[in-house]
Amino acid sequence: MKTIKSVMKLLSVLLLSLLFLIPVSEVSASKTEEILLNQGDPVSSESKLLDPTELYESDIEYSEMINQEFNGLLSYWGGDYPDYYAGSFISNRQFTILVTCEPQEIQAEIWNVTGNSDIIIEKASCSYNDLRSIQDQITELITELRSNNNSIANLVVGIGVDEVRNDVFVEVLNMDENVRRNIEEILAPFGTIRLVSKNEPYQEMTTVTAGTDTWLTNSTLNSHSTIGFCASRVNSAGVTEKGFVTAGHSGNLTNTMTIFGSSVGKISWRKFGGNCDACFVNMNEYPNSGFVRSTVLSSYYTIGSYASVSVVGTTYALHGKSSGIIYGTVDCTSFNFSMSGVSFTDHIRMNMHVVSGDSGGPLVGTSSGSTKYVVGICSSGDSTYSNFTKATNIINGMSGDLFH
Repeated sequence: MKTIKSVMKLLSVLLLSLLFLIPVSEVSASKTEEILLNQGDPVSSESKLLDPTELYESDIEYSEMINQEFNGLLSYWGGDYPDYYAGSFISNRQFTILVTCEPQEIQAEIWNVTGNSDIIIEKASCSYNDLRSIQDQITELITELRSNNNSIANLVVGIGVDEVRNDVFVEVLNMDENVRRNIEEILAPFGTIRLVSKNEPYQEMTTVTAGTDTWLTNSTLNSHSTIGFCASRVNSAGVTEKGFVTAGHSGNLTNTMTIFGSSVGKISWRKFGGNCDACFVNMNEYPNSGFVRSTVLSSYYTIGSYASVSVVGTTYALHGKSSGIIYGTVDCTSFNFSMSGVSFTDHIRMNMHVVSGDSGGPLVGTSSGSTKYVVGICSSGDSTYSNFTKATNIINGMSGDLFH
């Protein structure tokens, strides 16, 4: 009898254990799935098998589609933002356009022009044109105050438009209550401006070895930087120069640049300030250096074109030897900041942490297979954001073009 009772007791314990094990197993699977999906959109079981790179590349493809649709809309508007346009952004693979009018007044038109009826149209308070105007006015005021050695103005390190929040923000270095009051007094004429305290300035990224597959050394300054993209330009003498673009703070005019100890070119054009932190390295004087397009840049991809950035939240990839290939999203399409005492305007700010040596690295999207398009090159960064000089500003500034 005791044996039967013992067996029954053992069976009861096993049954209870199984009952408790089932929900524990389900909870564990659920948590694992949440981590794998990284709080992304619901996906099929096949999608869960994708590695992070494939997921990011998928985000780039979606971003490219949205930017093409938006560029078509901008073309429909005649190249200028209408007064009712208040901003746009991508979030969790959902595209939103903000307007100051009632959404139903413009919704059908936007859907028809873009061919995308999934676009969310929401109402906002301020037009994008007004926000950009305020940003430019604040930048002009801060620049003037800096020229007069205003100590408070020197603490302003960034000014941008946040299209998600539909406001203008000003970044202030180590802002305490006293500094806050002084900044608020300076900015009082512009109404409510969001102040953001930063504990570190934006810094140049030219300290350690960098590059895509190869890297550059300035033989004059002994600084290191990455190669952005191959380009050509016609100089003042009418001679066509062929070479490549890198960060402007990598060197000065006539500095010789080397790769693996071999001289490959001299800096013949440079702009460090305003809308560019870029320079052009002319390779014409070193035809026998042994370095051609395929070896100057990566052997894994080709940059076939350049493009502008239109939509906040767009995913791009930075190619650098220090960071490798890293991905991030656009935080601000036209950001103004200061670095090393120099003011910069109209840069792309990315939610991306770059490291020393990434300067000049190309910010790219995928157009087809191994062919990429470049939107900018790395200029500076901090522990959270990085700033990129727009490829369109570089090409226009040096009166050049891509060189394949």
